[in-house]
Amino acid sequence: MKLAVHMAKSGISVVNAAVIVDPLTRLVIASSCDQVLSCNALSDSTKMDKDSILLSRCSTNEANESFKNVSCLYPLGWIEQKPHLNYNNDYWHPLRHAAIVAIEKSAARDRLLFPMNGQGAELAREEDYIVSSPTRSPSKRQKIDSIVKDDEARMNNHTNGLHCDSTKPYLCTGYDIYFVWEPCTMCAMAIVHQRVKRVFYAFPNPNDGALGSVHRLQGERSLNHHYAVFRVLLPQDILKN
Repeated sequence: MKLAVHMAKSGISVVNAAVIVDPLTRLVIASSCDQVLSCNALSDSTKMDKDSILLSRCSTNEANESFKNVSCLYPLGWIEQKPHLNYNNDYWHPLRHAAIVAIEKSAARDRLLFPMNGQGAELAREEDYIVSSPTRSPSKRQKIDSIVKDDEARMNNHTNGLHCDSTKPYLCTGYDIYFVWEPCTMCAMAIVHQRVKRVFYAFPNPNDGALGSVHRLQGERSLNHHYAVFRVLLPQDILKN
């Protein structure tokens, strides 16, 4: 959480930050701040590594305590910024919230660390999940069972002191994610799809909070994955530089 807070307040104004951590090794898997607006258009190969070029750094206003640049707090805030952009120099995208970018980086890390296990393993996994059923319920059950078995095997390897680097993790199964601000509905659903195990956040989101403030996504029974949610109590003045 300390890293997330540091990242959130490292720019001209406060933004949200997300940090994905493997709780078994305490290793930071990926981290990012909001990237709804960047000062320069970035190529696809370098975009994910430019955490320092953020919405907050493009603003001409001085830092303030309104937190209007926190994407999950104001998911439609980019609409107000858009008319003022110079399209020759600026890059904006309303979906690049901190969680989305961190997930993107985690996937890029997996592709880098497990280059041989990529396409073949994924195709095999997809074949295992496909079951001829008009209702698709057997397929869902088979997929969930496979994910649980993968997670249990990974836990056993760590418990026995045998971290198998040749085994590609399935998305973010078993990982924790830390937010400064409670994620919005889009980000909360994104981490459902990533099979995150636990979510920690410091400050509630009264505008679009999906984990208790407005909605309670973690309690939605129709979803095929659920994570535990914890709030870390921090004084709000911790965000002051």
